Amino acid sequence: MTKEKLGDDGLFWSWSRMTAYRKVTNVMIKARISGPWAVPKGLRHGFGVRAIQSGVPLNLVQRWLGHADMKTTAIYANASGAEEREIAARAWLTEDSRYELKRAAA
Repeated sequence: MTKEKLGDDGLFWSWSRMTAYRKVTNVMIKARISGPWAVPKGLRHGFGVRAIQSGVPLNLVQRWLGHADMKTTAIYANASGAEEREIAARAWLTEDSRYELKRAAA
């Protein structure tokens, strides 16, 4: 990415993390994506699992997800079946996601 494509502050976009969270959540609501995976963290997890299932090298997935330790990324590669669902449930059902799911259902 060249400097011309970055903002004056050197950032790709000027959104805060919370603003980005709200924007992604609103898009998912409009797209009628629902369930425990319907949170930005669920999309991130799904992306990691799908990338590895598609044969993307683990070191690239590590870089794309911003993991400092390869062991963290390797969890995505080792998860399957019931184990994967259990990991996903832990990742997706945070207090924030429970609030967002209740808000979306209202």
